[in-house]
Amino acid sequence: RAQADAQELKNARDSAEVVETAFCTFVLSRIAGEIASILDGIPLSVQRRFPELENRHVDFLKRDIIKAMNKAAALDELIPGLLSEYIEQSG
Repeated sequence: RAQADAQELKNARDSAEVVETAFCTFVLSRIAGEIASILDGIPLSVQRRFPELENRHVDFLKRDIIKAMNKAAALDELIPGLLSEYIEQSG
């Protein structure tokens, strides 16, 4: 039975139905980095587009963007815990 399970898993991996957690972590971290880069430029873009805005408005925007960037940066640390939670809830 174990051999059949191993073969089934191998077949699923070969057909890309199943991927390694490490791959998912890599991909999501890469995408999160790209998103963080875009987010980082938003305050300056807003400031240039709307020069009438006060610094306090731009600072408010920066603070919320930094929160999102920090969440994205921690993605690789969050994935193992989220995977465990998913397995518990779906099992």
